[in-house]
Amino acid sequence: MADSALTIESAIAEDVTLLTSVFMDGFANDVHTQMKTMGQKNERFANGMREAISSWIQDHSRYSVLKATDVATKQILGWICWASREYEDDAERSRRKESSEKHAAALIREAQTSRQDQLDNVAKLIRPPKHNLQSGEPLDPINQLESLTSEHLQQWMIKVMPPGTMCMYVVALVVHPSYQSRGAGSALIGWGTARADADAVFCWVKSSESGHRAFAKNGFKVAESLQVDLDEFSPGPCPVYADRKWGQSIFRYMIRPPHN
Repeated sequence: MADSALTIESAIAEDVTLLTSVFMDGFANDVHTQMKTMGQKNERFANGMREAISSWIQDHSRYSVLKATDVATKQILGWICWASREYEDDAERSRRKESSEKHAAALIREAQTSRQDQLDNVAKLIRPPKHNLQSGEPLDPINQLESLTSEHLQQWMIKVMPPGTMCMYVVALVVHPSYQSRGAGSALIGWGTARADADAVFCWVKSSESGHRAFAKNGFKVAESLQVDLDEFSPGPCPVYADRKWGQSIFRYMIRPPHN
């Protein structure tokens, strides 16, 4: 149930440590994140996220990092990083807005017509050979997974954001497990969609398995999906669920056209 006693405001440099802590707690049970970080110490992973958050906060021209804070306790419940694309103000702005809106609508129509029912149109990620074809040496499955998912994201970005496209997209969103279902996620998403509506541009996100319902509630629709059988890339037992396999992970590329 949504809780009105929270505020949405810009994060500052002094918040970086707390935002990193919220992220680490928020993704502690996400199996894809846990697999990617196997072999890393938590400190190394946390430091990488801390550096990323710090860089986003400093780059005001492209990124907006917002935090949801409990009014009474001043506790940070969650945060989001929104990015904008081609937002400079010039004579071509109106033309690019119209072109970008049509582009988003076309992507959604393409996704809808390619489905035979209401289920997601899912592409499956296939793991390449497990050994170097020349040397026969085993290849690191985690590096393979990271490389393949990153490549898929880059292909999507080329498709959804061709040169001249105006849009906004979500770089990261996390709500602390202790404060979920209080409306923080929707409020953080809503900050960006309200701005996108005012500027008449579309939004998109690459959503994790756990986050796609929150985006769907805020008007995002699935355009493409990528299914990963994590057991194909497994370097060892799952630390999150010791009594079962890693299982499937589905990433959903979602788009939200501007709402007038």
